[in-house]
Formats: sequence, C-alpha cells, structure tokens
Amino acid sequence: MRERGRADMILLRLDGVSVTEAAACLKTAAKRVSTWSKRFERHGLDGLKDQPGRGRKPSIPASKVQRVVTRPPKGRKSERAQHGPPRWRVAQDRATGLVDE
Repeated sequence: MRERGRADMILLRLDGVSVTEAAACLKTAAKRVSTWSKRFERHGLDGLKDQPGRGRKPSIPASKVQRVVTRPPKGRKSERAQHGPPRWRVAQDRATGLVDE
C-alpha cells in the first residue's frame, strides 16, 4: 500500500501537478510529496522502496529463533502422541467422511 501512495505522488508530479496540489489531492503533507519526488529524481524506481534498516529491530537474535523452531521439545511426547489429532483435523475428516460421527 505504501508503494501505491508513493507511485501516485510521482505520477501526479510527472503530470505537472505542484507539490502542494499533489499533497492536497492525496491528503498528505507537502513535505512527504517533496521527499518522495526528490528520491525518485535521484534514484528512479529504487528510490521509492523502503531503505534497509528501517523499523524496529528484532528483540531475539535470528540464530536463537531458528534453534527454537527447529529443535523438538526435550523429554516430551509430540502433541499428536499426547492429544491425538488436532480438532480442526477431526472436523475436516468428519466433513470429508473419513471419520464417523
């Protein structure tokens, strides 16, 4: 959705619409239209992409997440062995006629 808004700004500017008119038309700040117009002029379409490093950094390192996701729990039976198939699977099997009511 962000890319769409940025593209709309650029298209209006290429049609000769002023920064303030484009901002009013798109219901955004003139500074935002000016910023994206300048980035497009300098870098072309690549200038409309988000720059790397923006946004909140992960609080847990990727290596730890990968370790937890791939490692089975120690000393426990699997969920299926403890509780049987998940409820959605039983309902799905009933709907397809694989399991009797």
